[in-house]
Amino acid sequence: MSDFNIQPHEATTNDPSGPKKNIYEEHPTTLKGKPPHVPSEDKVKQMGEPLSREELKKRTDELNK
Repeated sequence: MSDFNIQPHEATTNDPSGPKKNIYEEHPTTLKGKPPHVPSEDKVKQMGEPLSREELKKRTDELNK
């Protein structure tokens, strides 16, 4: 005996030009992500100023030794 069951197809007619679902109905999670995270002013101050290109190059050289 098989453990598989046949699932019904979502089509209501055999007409290929029949009613179509739009992308939001077909995949409800499409394009519904969370907005970007924006850190608070306190966190931005804690991070400090970004390093200059020269400082980054120097750090890269140190790490790649």
